[in-house]
Amino acid sequence: MKKLLEKLSRSRDLTLSVMIHFVIVLLLACTVVIKVASAPPEPISGRILEPDQIPVAPADPQPSSSQLTQLPDYQTPSSQSEITQQILQTISDTPNVLVVRDPGIGQASGVKELIDKVANPSPAAVQVDRIPVGARSAIKDTVGSWTKPDGYDFTAVLAQYDGGDWSSTVRVKDQKVVGGSLPNLLYLMNKWSKDRIRTNEDKVQVMRLDSGEILTARPPFIFMTGTRDFKLTDAEVENLRKYLRLGGCVWGDSSVPGERSRFDLAFKREMKRVIGNIDAEFEALPAQHRLFQEGYFKQVTAVPPGLNFYREPVSVLKLFGEVAVLYTANDYADMWQIGLNEKGEVDLRRNEFGAYVAVNSHLWEYRDTYLANLSPVAKGRESAANLAETYRFGTNVIFHLLTRWDEQLGSTSPL
Repeated sequence: MKKLLEKLSRSRDLTLSVMIHFVIVLLLACTVVIKVASAPPEPISGRILEPDQIPVAPADPQPSSSQLTQLPDYQTPSSQSEITQQILQTISDTPNVLVVRDPGIGQASGVKELIDKVANPSPAAVQVDRIPVGARSAIKDTVGSWTKPDGYDFTAVLAQYDGGDWSSTVRVKDQKVVGGSLPNLLYLMNKWSKDRIRTNEDKVQVMRLDSGEILTARPPFIFMTGTRDFKLTDAEVENLRKYLRLGGCVWGDSSVPGERSRFDLAFKREMKRVIGNIDAEFEALPAQHRLFQEGYFKQVTAVPPGLNFYREPVSVLKLFGEVAVLYTANDYADMWQIGLNEKGEVDLRRNEFGAYVAVNSHLWEYRDTYLANLSPVAKGRESAANLAETYRFGTNVIFHLLTRWDEQLGSTSPL
C-alpha cells in the first residue's frame, strides 16, 4: 500500500507539470497567431515600397485641342434669368467636355460657376486685355449705332448727376443743351470734317445717369463736368457700369483746372466705383498712344494747355483693353464757352435778340481775368491760337472714342 501511494504522489506531480506545460504552449500559440494577423504585407522584390512608388490608377485622359468646346457668342441679356437660360441652353447643346475659351470667364468652369461668373463678373474678370466673347456682340452693336458707310453720326450726351453742378459750362433749356462748351466743340468738329462726322450739335441731350435711356441710346461717350464734390448713387454706378461694358465711355472734364480740386477727387473716386475696382489707378496716356498718333488732326501730338495754361496729362481707366473712362483736368470746357468759326476766329455772331450765339458773354467781358491764354492776332480781330489748339485736341479725343474698338473688332474707320 505504501508503494502504491508513492506512485500516485509521483503521478500527481507529473500531471500538474503536464498541465502547466500545456497552458504555456497554448499561450505561445495565441501570441504567434496575433502577430501574424497584424504583420505588414510581404515585401515586393525583397524591399518596402516608398509612398511615391506605390502605383496609382491612370488619370482620365485630357481632351485634345480638337475636343475643346468654345461657347458660341450671345447677345447681351437684359436680366440674370436670361443669362442663366442662355448658358443652360448652350450647355444642353454642348458635348460632355465643356471648356470655356473666354478670358473674361476662365479656362474651365462648372455650370454653377460659369453662370455666376457671367452674371456677376469679378473686377479681375472684367478688366481683361481683349473683348470677352460674351461682350463682343454687344460692343459691335454699339459701335454700329454710330458708324455709317460714309462717316459717323451720333448724338452726344451730357451727364446729369445728383449732388453736382453738372451744367456749369453749358446752357440748358427743357433738358436740351442749347449752347456752351460741348455744342461749340461739336459744331466746329462737324464743320472741320465737312459733315463726315455728323455730330448733331443742336441735339445734345441731357440724361440722368440712372436713366435706362443711356443703355438704349448707347452714345459713343457721355460728357461729365462740374466744380463740386459729389457721390454717385448705387443706381447711377450700376447703370454706368452696364453702359461701359456695352462699349461706351465717360469723358470727364474738370471745370476747375488742375489736380486735387473737389471735382477732380470726386470724379476719380466715383469712376473707380463704376469700373468695379476701387484700387484701380488712372494711367496717363503716353505720347505714343493712338489718340496722339492717329488723331483726326495729325499735328496735335501732345496735350495742349487748358484754362490758364494748365497742362495735366490725359488720364484713363481701361476696360477690355480700351479706354472706358477718359479724364482731362485742364478745364477745356470753360475755354470752349468761347466759340470759334471755321477760320479759328472767335465767333461773335448774335441772334435776333442781340445775344451771343456761341460765346458766354460774362466770360468774354472778363476774358483778361478768366482766360489768361487767349491770344489776339493782327488786324484788330480777336482770335485764340491756343484756343483753336484745344478745339483740335477735343476733336481728336472724340475721333478716338469713335474708333477705339476698330482694331479688336477687325473694322476700319470709314474716313
